[in-house]
Amino acid sequence: MSRNPLLRFVVTSVHVTAIVTMMLVAREATAVDVHIGPRIWYAIQNINLGLTAQIMDRDVQTVTHLDQAETPLIGFSVLVESKLDLIGSFFWGQSTSEFIFASRIGQTPASYSVIQSFGKLEVNAYDVEILVRWRPKYRQIYLVTGLRYYHFEQILKSKATIQIPPTDLAVFFPPGTSLPPGTNTNLNSFPNQNFTQDLFLWEIGGGLYTSITKDAKHRLIAGALIGLGYSHNTQKGKGERFFADPILPNVSYSAVDIVDDTFALGWDLNVGYQWQFHSKLNLVARYRAFGKTGTAGDSDKLIFRVSHGPEIGVGYSF
Repeated sequence: MSRNPLLRFVVTSVHVTAIVTMMLVAREATAVDVHIGPRIWYAIQNINLGLTAQIMDRDVQTVTHLDQAETPLIGFSVLVESKLDLIGSFFWGQSTSEFIFASRIGQTPASYSVIQSFGKLEVNAYDVEILVRWRPKYRQIYLVTGLRYYHFEQILKSKATIQIPPTDLAVFFPPGTSLPPGTNTNLNSFPNQNFTQDLFLWEIGGGLYTSITKDAKHRLIAGALIGLGYSHNTQKGKGERFFADPILPNVSYSAVDIVDDTFALGWDLNVGYQWQFHSKLNLVARYRAFGKTGTAGDSDKLIFRVSHGPEIGVGYSF
């Protein structure tokens, strides 16, 4: 939990208020209809690899082969319909992608440092959401509010080869280290980075649904949510470096251990189609985008990470 007492108080108050509100409105429920079914969300996540050069004050040109990770999320949803509807959903998924990163640093060919990195990126994510929905009579709209917990983990395992001109070798060693003269030297690096985000949001929004056939078996649906809450971010890294030339001393890799607690914003947009193909079965297909704030590496700069992609599900009515 956050070390900031004010942030801890505000976040706790918001979520306790939301839980109590949901408990009170649930008392208004009478006869209910229950719908449950599986869902698949093919989420495309912008990953913001953030691989940066060690050598500063130079012109930097970079090329990244992997800018996003594609992660199928499998889950289910539960809908309890009454005067006030209760909606619950859960998604989980993981993926592994290969990436290539190349960077050229320097202003002239004689001063170029070249970094080539390749490896694997592992993504683990799960998403839990509980909402209360109100639908006015004779209106094809709804209002919704509730809670969301989102966990995202990004594990980067790579190997890098760095070609360094003699004038820049000193940046890799403590002051006073004796370095032999020579030409460009290859430095092998095995960095591992682990980024984790735990996001807690109170959401509010609305949506609409409209029949496109007289029998109401075919509908267009759309919805929008905004969220406010708390984000707990951690970033850890470790690895080894050694030079191909045995004359040069090895360099230990500085471990990264960053913990960041911040306010968080989020939004969720979706548009899609619903087909009631049986009295107890329906099919839902929609395109969904979920955006949330995070931090950029070890800086305090806030960035938006976006997961988007098609979602399909089947619902069974009891």
